[in-house]
Amino acid sequence: MPREFTRARRVEEQLRRDLADLIRAEDQASGPGPGMVSITAARVSADLSQAKIYISVLSDDADIVKGSMTALQRSTGKLRHLLARRMRIRAVPQ
Repeated sequence: MPREFTRARRVEEQLRRDLADLIRAEDQASGPGPGMVSITAARVSADLSQAKIYISVLSDDADIVKGSMTALQRSTGKLRHLLARRMRIRAVPQ
């Protein structure tokens, strides 16, 4: 009987949930952060080493969208570090 969910799919869902929680917590704790950002999807490579995170910024203003993207890119290392603490996985996808 084949599995309904692959390991990659489970890792994608956990990444999406944990990143949403971390971004919300960081935004409340550190003042000017990414703002109103929603994690819409996460895609992980077959070997679980790379991940693409798809986001939606809840604003029509181009400056706010650009600022949100900059804030998220600036905090990539910190978010990955915090994810490593939360996830029970050998290597957190880059």
